[in-house]
Parts: sequence; C-alpha cells; structure tokens
Amino acid sequence: MSIETVFEGLLIGTTGLFVLFYASYGACCYWFLTKKTITVDQISDLDAPTITVIVPTFNEESVIVHRIENFKSIEYPRGKLQIVIVDGSTDSTPEVVERMRDESLDLTLIKQGERGTFNGAVAAGFDASSGRIISITGAETEFAPDSLRQLVKHFSKEDVGVVTGRMVTGNLQIMAGKLEKSYRELYDFMRQAETAMDSCFDIKGEICAARREIVAGILKKPEIVEKGSVDTCFAFQSRTMGLKVVYEPRAVYCENAPARLLESFQQTVRRGQVHIEAMSEYREMYFNPSLGMFGLLIAPAHLIMVVILPLVFGLQTFFLASLFLIDPRNFLAVALILLELSVIAVSRHAQAFAKIQICLIVAIVRYLLGSSTSGAGHTRLPSTRPVQKNPIQGEVRT
Repeated sequence: MSIETVFEGLLIGTTGLFVLFYASYGACCYWFLTKKTITVDQISDLDAPTITVIVPTFNEESVIVHRIENFKSIEYPRGKLQIVIVDGSTDSTPEVVERMRDESLDLTLIKQGERGTFNGAVAAGFDASSGRIISITGAETEFAPDSLRQLVKHFSKEDVGVVTGRMVTGNLQIMAGKLEKSYRELYDFMRQAETAMDSCFDIKGEICAARREIVAGILKKPEIVEKGSVDTCFAFQSRTMGLKVVYEPRAVYCENAPARLLESFQQTVRRGQVHIEAMSEYREMYFNPSLGMFGLLIAPAHLIMVVILPLVFGLQTFFLASLFLIDPRNFLAVALILLELSVIAVSRHAQAFAKIQICLIVAIVRYLLGSSTSGAGHTRLPSTRPVQKNPIQGEVRT
C-alpha cells in the first residue's frame, strides 16, 4: 500500500468525521428548535429580584463615562439594582467614577490599588454585593435598556440558575466585525436549540446573570478561581447544582469586535483556553445521566467540538496538504482544495468557522503546555474601545 493511498484514506476519514458530526448535531439542534419554544412573561417591578452587576476595570477612562451613563439608562427598579465597579487602574478611571456618582444609581467603587486578576476582582465585587442575582460585565460593553429585565424574568422559574444573552457587533463596517457577526449567528442558533433541549452550554460573560448561590459555589473552589474566568463556569456550576441554563436572545448588549487580526486572534485563543480549563474542572458533567440531555448529549458534544474536532481539522489540513505535495494532480486533493477554498471565499460563516478551528488548536496547545490565563489581567484590546455607531440605540459610542 503506497503512502498516497494511506493519506487518501486518512483524508477521507478525517473529512467524513468532521462533516458527519456537525451535520448530525446541526440537525439535532434544528429538530429541537422546531419542537419547543420557550416563552416567559415579563416581571413587574414588585416581583423583580435584586441584582448586582460587577464590573472589573483597568484603565478604562476612555469608556467608563459611557458605561455608567448606560447603566443609568437601564430600565430596572432603582432600589433593586446595584453596580459594583472593582478598579485596579493606574489612570483616572476611579476619579471619573467618583464624579459620576449621584442618586440615580446605586454605585459602589472598590479601589484595589493595583491590577489584580479578573477572578480576584469578581470575588471582591461579590463580597460587596447585595443582590440575589449576580451579573458580571465589562466596561467596554453596552446593554440595551431592557436587557436586565429580559435576563431576570427567567428566574421566576425556580429551576433556572443562569441566564445569558446575545451580542450585537458594533463595528460591522470592518471585516472583523462581519466575521464576528457571522460566527455569533451560528453560535446563537446552537445556544437557542440547546436551551430547548435542556440547557445551553456556553454563556456570554459580558451579559449573564446567575443566582447568588451559584457564584458562591464557584468562588469556594480554588482550583477554578485560580484559573480562567469565573463567569465561564456559570453554566457548568448551575447544571451540576440541578439548575437549568437559559439563552435569552432579547437580552442584548453591544460590543466591538477586535479590529486588528492579531487582537482578534489573541482574544479568541484566550477565550478558548479559558473555556477548556473550565470544562476540565467540571469533568463530572460529561455522560452524566443525572444531568439529563445536558450531561448525555450537550456537554459531550461541546467536548468534541472544542477539543477533538479542532485537532481533526488540523489533521485533515495536514493530510490534504501532504497529499497535494505528493501528487499535485491527485483528484481527491485537488477537488477538496477547490471546494474548501470556494466555500471559504463566498461564505463569511465558513471564514469565521475556519478561524475558530485554528484558534482552538492554539488554545489546546497552550492548555497542554500549562500557559497561564489567570495573570494580573490579560492584554487589553484597544480596538474594542473606539467611537462607534451603536446598533442598539442608534447612538454614538464614546
């Protein structure tokens, strides 16, 4: 048997595995979406739970004014909304926050004096919080006016532990924003379907809300707090405590995608590694029948998508390139190369998907090498903070 024949078999196998999995899971998601629709009525001011929004900040003087103004525009009972800003800045961020304090918003500022870890800031904010519901977000994001109401209405159901929302990309005029939007469309389709199945697996840390006991449970685990990001664990902690995780598409926030290729790559790789770390710490959720469809299907499927299939994608690319180098006239190699390049050229969804696979491969390698994600704050992304036309309210971001 020639090496060319071996590579052809391996190429067919890896390509078939990749296509078969995504076709099967996509069909499963579509089927559940057609069978079940989740609707929850809005809650009254009287029934609205108290909520604390924690905002870790570091040198955010360029955006913190707009962020606080955005909080002041949130449609939520003022006596039940608390904002806790945990700041480790070396610029004028804390002074700006102090100047913006007034009676229209319950705003607490915790000055750390130096830049600490994200999880350390969340822990400090949690200690100062009073809400039954805890939310974590960033200074560079912007909530739609009714976003918190859309999140917390689901907590009227006692079996719901975490609710997450949807991102609207703020800089759609550039390629990075268009790619982010395309990826989010696939991502949100899957999260909505998984909510119909049982519970969505991924949450958007920039817009999420969890019952207080879930956050407390995470913060009690040093093996989690010392790594990654607390909010990444919300869904896993909730489900292992017997509570559901809901994706609410009407809970919307706006954020700019990184405009520079290197920044986008760094952000995606770090998020991937943080996710892998969290998944490894909750190993008990995989194939766990006590967790229903989440344990038997959703969690294993994401393990395959995040850890196994990116490596299969890498192998498929290697086999394809090797086969072409061995024989540039090989029909299988030429046909697959032309097909893949054509799909990527015409489909932003395919472009975004290919980028994610590459970033996940790097994230897996970094995880295996023990690279840290919990240092004193990861690299900030300047291009996520410029002035942009806000697609949520039609305002100019500052």
